[in-house]
Amino acid sequence: MTDINLLPWRERFHQKAKKQWLIGLSVVLILSLFVLVATCMVLNAKIHKTIQMNKRLNDPLKDVSGQLQHIKMIEYKKMEVAVKAEVFLTLQQERLTTMTVLSELVNRMPSRMYLTVLRKQDRQWRLEGVSESFLQVSAFVQQLAGISEVKDPKWLKVDASDLKKNDGQHHFIITF
Repeated sequence: MTDINLLPWRERFHQKAKKQWLIGLSVVLILSLFVLVATCMVLNAKIHKTIQMNKRLNDPLKDVSGQLQHIKMIEYKKMEVAVKAEVFLTLQQERLTTMTVLSELVNRMPSRMYLTVLRKQDRQWRLEGVSESFLQVSAFVQQLAGISEVKDPKWLKVDASDLKKNDGQHHFIITF
């Protein structure tokens, strides 16, 4: 069966509408493409600007980071120097204390009493010696208590076992 168009104006209207629709679609596609390209260009420009700003900010940060590491190294060296100075001052103070104690020992040692061992280990002093009597040892311990650097002198031992030899000497051990 053949298709007969009774209204030719309808076909022309459909053709014209179809043509206008295609033109409108083309315009919309072209405008969309233009907007898309423009948006990409704007975003790329912003990205490029952000990258440049980051680069401009990171360069000084690298310098600051290097300076911070230098400061940390200086602080570490300062701490090492402080520790060494503290050790030096401690040794100097102990040297002064040792010299004072030795000087006082010499000045306060009774006659006819002598030391056989004088030992200092850490902060503990140990004196071993010989005296003629217990009273000399007692007087010596009391005199040691008068020295400011001597803390709590104690007798550990007084031994009169050598009296059998008739030398009359008493061996003693004092710690402080």
